[in-house]
This record gives sequence, structure tokens and C-alpha cells, in this order.
Amino acid sequence: MLQVTVGECRSLQFPLCLALAVVFATGCRPSTRESEQKADGGAHHAAAQPATVASPMASPDPAEIPPRVASLEARIALVQQGFDIASMIPKDPHERDRAKAQEWCVVAMIELGDLARAEALAKGIDTWRRPSVYGDIARAYAAKGETENCKRIADRAMALVPGLLDWQQERVRVKIAQAMATLGDRAAAADLERGVGEPEIGKVATVTATTAKSEEFDARAAEIEAWIATGNFDLARNAVAVAVALYQRFGTDDTLRSRAEQLVRSGYAKIPYDLRVAALLDLAKAASGAGRPEDARRLADDAQSILAAAKWLAEDRVAQQAGIARANAAIGAQELARTQLIAALQDFTEHRNGIVDILRARPLRLLALGFAEIGDADKANEVFLLAVDEGAANPNARPRAEDLAATCADLARAGIVPSDALRARIATVQSGLVAPW
Repeated sequence: MLQVTVGECRSLQFPLCLALAVVFATGCRPSTRESEQKADGGAHHAAAQPATVASPMASPDPAEIPPRVASLEARIALVQQGFDIASMIPKDPHERDRAKAQEWCVVAMIELGDLARAEALAKGIDTWRRPSVYGDIARAYAAKGETENCKRIADRAMALVPGLLDWQQERVRVKIAQAMATLGDRAAAADLERGVGEPEIGKVATVTATTAKSEEFDARAAEIEAWIATGNFDLARNAVAVAVALYQRFGTDDTLRSRAEQLVRSGYAKIPYDLRVAALLDLAKAASGAGRPEDARRLADDAQSILAAAKWLAEDRVAQQAGIARANAAIGAQELARTQLIAALQDFTEHRNGIVDILRARPLRLLALGFAEIGDADKANEVFLLAVDEGAANPNARPRAEDLAATCADLARAGIVPSDALRARIATVQSGLVAPW
């Protein structure tokens, strides 16, 4: 999305108890087209400030060194700011867009671990996304072992289900079922999951797979193969997600782990390239976490090969490269990750004008998160600033608000201290959110 010299998955749905273990990941928007992420364009460059040159013999005063990592309170405040910005969008006629932007911020609050604040924010959502977010919160409580809170918020979600469209009801029910499965109540999970349609079939299995016994593997593999054999996209997508969960579960069993990887690859023909990349990166991170760096490197390289072989729109190509770079950072390949992030930023710069303005900010946010994850807070700040600029050019305030809310949430996820220039630019764009929407 701009000069390289200036600072930088629907997808598979895994249970929140897994996602919380790799908080960044949940930090970013899914890369698939069905996620319908929007960003808009513009340009702004903060004037460089003259640097103060210190004596080469002098040690810097620690009090004069700005903090590099944001406090939890500061990050929570950023999410709240993002939610407030999303709430500026008028309900009429933009209720759905407003709720979607609000949901993004509530999910960020969940990832930060402040579930009480997440509950409070969720009350401000007016569409079906409120009970859906309650389902996310229930999964988070379950992952923490807080049974009473999990059931309390699950009941709140289920009370809002009547009156929703069928597919909305099923999505909420399955999230609650995942929470119950995490708590170990498989009977309740099965009751909630019973009768759901193909888009939701298999999602509870991604939770139960995390505690599966080795003697259950054959039956689970047969179920995965049957789903893939249908040729149905939703079933194949969810089947691959279950296979990834089995790979994570049996990371120390060479035979079962290898079979799980083959199950993942067997679903390739039925899912798009971005989901193939996402699955391989999940495998790579699991391999790294299990102490198998060579496997992690091989899997990440396979993901890179898929990226190189397929044709992508520029905004999607940059987003995918950011995801691969971030995975490389997660498995310890920091320098490779940096090289990939810089190359992706250059790719954005070269193809920026061919990207629709409301789609420019999102890949930049992903790159900024990547720079933050390799410890380059300065570059992350510069690229976040770039994302704010790109999201501020559309003449309508609604897409500007959507992007600014997402930037605040992702900045909180990044965990860096925003620069003065970035804070000022966010404030300026927020103050300009007025009609026309």
C-alpha cells in the first residue's frame, strides 16, 4: 500500500479455545472474499521530526525512552474507541454494516481477555450479531474454565435466537455447542448441533477433536473423508478444519499426525487457495509449537508455493503474503518474515492504483500487525498510519468509520504504543465522520 521506506479464515472457523492460544491470529480479519471486509483510500504523510543526537559515550536515560509495548488498559481503550467509532454509523439505513463493525471490536476485546467489557459492548449491537457475539464470549469463558459465566452468557444468547433467520439461529447454536463441548458436556453440544445445515456441520468436531483419543482417529478420519467426498464446499471447509485440529491433537504421534496432514491435503480440491494457505499455516504453527521446526518450515514453504502458483487480486495477494510472513514470525523465522513483509509492502505500492479505495486499508493493517509481531514498532506505526490514510479518502463516512474502527481494534491487537502522529491522525479522521454516510 505505499512506499516500502514508509512503515507496513468464510475462512476456517476453529473454536475460540484454540484461537486464544494464538491471539494474533484471531486478530486479523479472515482473508477470504466471503468475509466482506472493506477499506477505503487516501494519503497522508507526517512530517519527519529532527532527531536529537546523543553523545556516543552517553547512556540514554530510561525515563526518556518511549515505551514500545502498550499497557492492557491502553489497548482496551483503543478497542472501546473503535467500538464508539463503529457506533457512529447511523442504524438507518446502515444497521448491518454498523453491527458488523461493532462485532469486530467486541471480538478484539474478547481476544484481549476482558470478557466483562466484551459483554457490555455486545449489548450495543442490535442485529443477530449480538447473540452471535454472546456465543463467542461463551466460548471464551469455556476456554477459561468459567462454567457458570459460560452458561449464563449462553442462556442470554439462546434467549435471542427465536425470531432469527434459520442460518443465523444455527450459527449461534453451534457456537454455544462448541462452548458446551469445551466444558466437556458433549450431550448438550450434540443437542444444540442436531439438525444444523451444511455450513455448520463439523464445527463442533473441531472442539471435540482437541481431546480425541487415538482409538477414535479412524472413525473421525472416515467422517472427514465422507464430508470431503460430497464435493460440498461448506462440508469440505469444515472437514479440513477438523483435520487441522486432529493434527494439533496428535502432534507427538508420528503416524496419526501424518495421516491428519494427508486429510488436510485431501480436501484441497474442494476449497479455495486462501483456505489452503490458512490450513497449512495452522499446521506449521502447530508443528513449531510441538518442537518440530523442520516440519514447520516445510509447511510454511508449501503455503508460499500455493501463493506463488495462484492468481490473486492485488489486495488479496498482499493480505496472503502478510499472513505467511506472520506465520513465519510465529515459528521463529524472523528475518524471513521481515523480508516477506517488506516485499508485500512494495507489492502494494506498485499495484495500489489498481485496488478499489475501500479495499486498500485492510491488507495494510495485516502488514502492520506483521511488523509489530517481529518487534518493529516503528515500522508498524508507519504502516498503521498508512492504513488510516488509505481508509480516509472515500467521500462517504460509513466506509471511513468501518476502516477506522477496524484499525483501532487491530492496533490494540498489535500491542504497540501508537505514535503521536498516528494518534493525531486517528482523532482527525474520527472528527470528520459526518454525513454523507
